[in-house]
Amino acid sequence: MIATATVALLLAGALGWGLALERWAGIPKAAAERLTRALILGFGLLGWLGFFIALGQRLDPLTLASIPVLGLPGLLRLRHAPTPRAAPTEFGPWTWALVAVIAALVAGDVLEGLSPPADADSMAYHFASPKLFLRNGGLFFIPRASDGAAPLLPQMTYMLALGLGGERAMTLWCMASGWFLPLATFAYGRRHLSRDWALAAAAVVMSLPAVLYGAGSGQVETRVAAFVLVSAFAAVDALRTRSLRAAMVAGLAAGLFLAAKFIGLLFVAAVGLVLLAGPGWLARALVFAAAALAAGSQWYAWNWWNTGDPVFPMLFGLLPYKAGVPWSADQAEYLRTTFFAAEKAVPQTLLWWLAYPVRVLVDSNDTFEAGRTGLGPFPLLAAPFALAGAWRFRERLKHSPLLPLTAIAILFYTLWFFLGTSQRVRFHLPVVPLAVIAMLAAAQAGTRGRASRPALVAAIIATLGLQLGAQGILALNYGRRLLAGEDRAAFMARNLPAYSVVTHLNATLGRESTVLTGQRELIYLFDIPVFYGHPHVEARIDLRDTNTDWEKFWRQLQSQRITHVLLGPFPEPDSTGAAGLVMLTDRLVAEKCGERTETLETTRLASRALRSAGTEVPVYYRLIRLTPSTCPIPAR
Repeated sequence: MIATATVALLLAGALGWGLALERWAGIPKAAAERLTRALILGFGLLGWLGFFIALGQRLDPLTLASIPVLGLPGLLRLRHAPTPRAAPTEFGPWTWALVAVIAALVAGDVLEGLSPPADADSMAYHFASPKLFLRNGGLFFIPRASDGAAPLLPQMTYMLALGLGGERAMTLWCMASGWFLPLATFAYGRRHLSRDWALAAAAVVMSLPAVLYGAGSGQVETRVAAFVLVSAFAAVDALRTRSLRAAMVAGLAAGLFLAAKFIGLLFVAAVGLVLLAGPGWLARALVFAAAALAAGSQWYAWNWWNTGDPVFPMLFGLLPYKAGVPWSADQAEYLRTTFFAAEKAVPQTLLWWLAYPVRVLVDSNDTFEAGRTGLGPFPLLAAPFALAGAWRFRERLKHSPLLPLTAIAILFYTLWFFLGTSQRVRFHLPVVPLAVIAMLAAAQAGTRGRASRPALVAAIIATLGLQLGAQGILALNYGRRLLAGEDRAAFMARNLPAYSVVTHLNATLGRESTVLTGQRELIYLFDIPVFYGHPHVEARIDLRDTNTDWEKFWRQLQSQRITHVLLGPFPEPDSTGAAGLVMLTDRLVAEKCGERTETLETTRLASRALRSAGTEVPVYYRLIRLTPSTCPIPAR
């Protein structure tokens, strides 16, 4: 009950804040579009305000609740909602079929929302950071590349949900906020599509593998894609009507993307470039830039304040760092040559810029992650119809509002391809809904009255059938929990091999202990202090393969007040490692700076979604307790 009430309060608060913001911006639109835009902007505003209460070390329940509560008066603006435009009231077979698909997708999302978190990235920082901030009583800087010193606007809304209603409220809030994207796809799609075609666009987007993967978890791509729709369509309005208020809305939404992920910088640049077209470009661009900075600069200012680098550690060597910032030239080079290099499967050349969008749709390369977090078959199936439609109406392209939408998507992709640090296809998701709307609008217009229309419909049916099947497979893991009556502990133990290990440590070690682990998905599970060490992104404890200096390792452990090291998982109880954390810790034990206190056995699943007999294999963890009293290195 508390969890449900918390989510209802957050939704109402978000809508209220968004309506108040729209009233201030003064841009009326069709009712469905207006309410959807208000909900998305309000969601961003909850996270924007959450940053400042966390910065002020005010994370008590009353202050947390005040953020959505203060937005409730904005709901009075519902009395002034514009009259919806006339729409067909009859539901034909096609409409009912699309509604049924969306309902099935919603049902799968509900199963996930009612289950404890099990996504690795969410456990590593999307959920772990809000939990740590709440435990700390406020914001603190985490000097870890990629997931520590990162923009965390959506995570601030998770913090509100977790602090007010607990874990169930947080997972349900992720479920609810994951629906903002299909809502926005439908609402904005109605500008160019009939009701049924807009429903098809929403269903396609809602069932994309990348959306199924991340919408119900703490992953942010689905949520920033909703910001993209608001910003891009507001940019179109700004170009069409020369409205500075529309440019401001475009900037606010783009700034919210900026505050949610570093690649928001690329999106702001893409929209900004498009807004330079046509008369009045200077004023339009200045208003857009000011609004984007107001909405999205706080996390970059926070990084700069703590390190001297607003995108820490990307500008190391180019900007003067503050004294004591835990980063070095060796660490920067290691990050570039190991982590970033491994994230790229194709060269950043013009030829591959052209080929990449096709290859990721047909190639299951592990770097792309196109199998389980890809874009599905729709772009490939719809492309011929969309190109035919564009050619059929080529005379109208220059003045089509779809042109700036397409330009924004292409510019973002271009900047991302040549400047980005990763080629994982799910990082494209923010602009994919723009492409889906544009492609479907062109495709349905191009096939209108032609024999190719049934083929387009068949492509959509095939896409939805395949992606709905994928949702069913994913939902099995969560449905099994409800059917079997699993409690939280049983579900977590089934999905996370080390869950029993961490619960054991939570029960046996006190708050004066700090555990070092190399498994990022364990951070959220710890109720005692934990330190995540990683050779690529963390320099406070040097775990690079090239580091064999065990004395340096010992001193770094002492500086971070580490008392225990958790090693694993291992296939055998006495497995060793040739480099990194395992080798360095084994050396400490050999030098009497630590002792093995426990070997803990658990099991690991080959697949959570496709669990079957024989998929469980035993794995082992070792707990090492540091022993300063017997270590030959004197304490400092």
